[in-house]
Order: sequence, then C-alpha cells, then structure tokens
Amino acid sequence: MTIGFSLGEPEFLSTSQLRDYCLNGRNLIRPVAAELAIAESELFAVLSEIGGADLSKWERRRRARRVSRHLQHGSKAVEAACASLLRTVVSFERTYLGAEGAARPRRHFDLGS
Repeated sequence: MTIGFSLGEPEFLSTSQLRDYCLNGRNLIRPVAAELAIAESELFAVLSEIGGADLSKWERRRRARRVSRHLQHGSKAVEAACASLLRTVVSFERTYLGAEGAARPRRHFDLGS
C-alpha cells in the first residue's frame, strides 16, 4: 500500500541530488515528531482519567504512562531520523567536498552543484 508521500528518486549523481533527497526526507517526516508528541500527551491525559474505581490515581497514571510512552519513543525516533538526514548531507560535504572549516577532505569528487 502506497501512501503517496515520497522522498524522490534516490539518484545521487550530484551533490544537489543528495542534498535535496535528504532535505525532502527531513521536511516530510519532521511534522510527524510534533504530532506524535501531542498524541502522547493526549493519550496520557485520557488514560489517566479512565480505569476501574478500585485503582488509585497513582496506579491509573502509572498505567497510562506505560502505554503512552510508546508514542513518545516514536516521536524521539522521528527526531533522530531528521537529525540523521541532516548529518548525512554535512558528513558528505565534509568528507568528499572539503566543506569550509573542515580538515582536508579524504577524497574529492567533482559532483557539480
């Protein structure tokens, strides 16, 4: 099943193609992190209010946190993915193109812009 979102074709024949691919990925998934963080708060609020009358407030909150924390982990994972996409571009430029302020590049490729 295809959702309809795409990062573009993974063709890396130029520096700009790599940069565009990574930035498209970041722009595509970045809003998901905020959405998951909000959903985690909302789920916790709802779950901490429901439960049996025999449960203490502390126990309801503990159970709610245990369940809602999965959304928090998802949010953090999306944030890590965004950071990794940006690191890919910066690492490539530093390693292969000798970005400004970096040490002499290990390899140099003329990939255009």
